[in-house]
Amino acid sequence: MIKKYKNYKIKAVNGFLIRNFLDIDFGILHRFSPNAAEFSKKCYIPQSEIWVDAPFLKEIDFLLKIEFFDSHQAEKKFPKFKDREILKKVFCEKGSLPEFRRKKTKKGKYDIVFVNGKTVRKFIDPEFIFGGHSLVYDYIPKNEIWIDSAADKNEIPFILEHEIFESELMKSGKKYDCAHEYANAKEKELRFEKIGASYPGFENYPFTKFSNRKLAEKFYA
Repeated sequence: MIKKYKNYKIKAVNGFLIRNFLDIDFGILHRFSPNAAEFSKKCYIPQSEIWVDAPFLKEIDFLLKIEFFDSHQAEKKFPKFKDREILKKVFCEKGSLPEFRRKKTKKGKYDIVFVNGKTVRKFIDPEFIFGGHSLVYDYIPKNEIWIDSAADKNEIPFILEHEIFESELMKSGKKYDCAHEYANAKEKELRFEKIGASYPGFENYPFTKFSNRKLAEKFYA
């Protein structure tokens, strides 16, 4: 495992715990950002650290390239493309796509496909994480939900419910941004009911009196 990158310390963290007790939108890799306009700001991460969800440490080199990619320079080279398309052009490997589907199940009208997320990120979409459906990821077939098989097994039911709920809302006409927020609320409720999850602002939140440093140490793997 890489111990340092640039001026940062690499910290493996328990992402499942973070998504249960701090930030439902914590993904695979994050660092502190002072940008007030940034979505889902990670102000709880120490400025000298990069946090990586422990199950994804094997992808650290690739994830760091994505995190520190200079999109502004790339926009000059690909002026007609949006950010996600630029990432695909720069980082996705060409050639034969390896088999990435692990297993397939059914839930209602949806086919649930467990995929090798590492392969999906390497060959199809560097920004695919945890799960997705066709109304957000155009490469996913209609009425399929993809789940990254590297995700913590205890977390998969919540990821699945989030994706199905979000998909249904978008089919009813909601834009992704709003549908995602509704799905986050639904997911928080399920985590609260099933495993006792709690978040800042909830009644009896267990870490209210923690300093930022003490809170950060709570989530180290």
